[in-house]
Amino acid sequence: MALPISTATVPLDNKPPTPTPKWNPKTDAEKKLSDTLSKLSRSSAICFDTYKEPSGEVKLKFILNSQGVNDLQAYVLMGMQFPGDNATFETKMPKSYFDVVSKIDSTIWQRTRDEFVKISKSCQTFHDEQLYKILNAASTTRDYAKSAIHDLSQAQFINLRENLLILLSDKYRTMPPDQDYKDAEATANQTLKKLGRNAESSKADIADIKIGLAAFKSNTTKLKTEVLALAASYDKKHKLSDGSEVNVSEMADSKHADAVTKLLNAQKAERKESKDMTFWKVMAYIFCKSDSKAEQMVGSGAALISDYELNHAVKDARAEVSNLDAKERAVAQLIIYVGTLESQFKTIENSMDKAIVAMGDLYNLFDNQSTYYKDLVGNFTYVQNLLDEPSYRARAGGIIDAVNQTISSLGKLQQSAEEFYKFNTETTVEYKKFEIWE
Repeated sequence: MALPISTATVPLDNKPPTPTPKWNPKTDAEKKLSDTLSKLSRSSAICFDTYKEPSGEVKLKFILNSQGVNDLQAYVLMGMQFPGDNATFETKMPKSYFDVVSKIDSTIWQRTRDEFVKISKSCQTFHDEQLYKILNAASTTRDYAKSAIHDLSQAQFINLRENLLILLSDKYRTMPPDQDYKDAEATANQTLKKLGRNAESSKADIADIKIGLAAFKSNTTKLKTEVLALAASYDKKHKLSDGSEVNVSEMADSKHADAVTKLLNAQKAERKESKDMTFWKVMAYIFCKSDSKAEQMVGSGAALISDYELNHAVKDARAEVSNLDAKERAVAQLIIYVGTLESQFKTIENSMDKAIVAMGDLYNLFDNQSTYYKDLVGNFTYVQNLLDEPSYRARAGGIIDAVNQTISSLGKLQQSAEEFYKFNTETTVEYKKFEIWE
């Protein structure tokens, strides 16, 4: 693959730099060298995007600064707040609180407890063992890019660019290699090997994260089946004392808000209904909402699902919850969380897939760059008088241009990773907590 017209400045025996034509390699070895350099120069760009703010400021976005990673982090932080063991759940939600529901479904309390505890344990384990690694993947990338730039252009005497400038000097077009040439070639190969090792090390770090993500997704997929089944149980028809049948989903639907309001007002006026009847009708009042989707709370790159957005009538009605006893308030709150979890689990797999893809792209960056550096070892061979002067200069300029482009792209990668790490570490993320039964 031919590299673009060079803008590189290559010292050619103190001659003033002049624009050089496009490098057009002829031999298979030179074509391979050109192709490898071209791929290397473009490889970092897959892990960051350039975008423009409304103000016109151009900024960089790291690949992990994505909705998939944000949603994953949000789910984990939410799940950690649920009761982490049976005893804690039972303290907040004694089985006696479910006496009304248990008459219809004798297993729903235990299944609810089991799912909340499973989710809490799953999220807590992932948080402790893996989440910090995802956030630290940004620091791994930042440090890798910084080190690579140092080895490519900044390290005294041993940086690749400096030694390539010696190897590509115009004098070697007409004279055989001397000791300076041999020393520069040995140093360049040493630097390339070091760059390859560093890329391999970073790749291993990301590989570990990929394994952890895949395991977490597998476990979450199992939980999803159970959570959706649990939510379906809450949607089953419940027969009230007046013989009517309603389910929580119907109660929650905004199109029934007026009917439910009238029903509640009638109950208040007559004051002949049982306490159980009052409970279920207040449940209806709580769940009427103006939008079937959960409100998204976004803070510092992390999105969390908040309480359902309610219409004006229901906002007023929710004030009545404070008049319920502890049992009724607890169950009301719990059912809201079941609905929230159902909504979350319908999208979490897709979010995890996006996070896994993003981590895979980061893995491929290190894998590819490791391969490219290894392929370049020993391939800056002596050309001597096989090329005429313009072709020799084009070759030199094309090689240096590719190195310069690699350095520039790594600099943008470093900057984007640094910005993500600075603003998206767990200590800086702001999120709205689910204050469960408090």
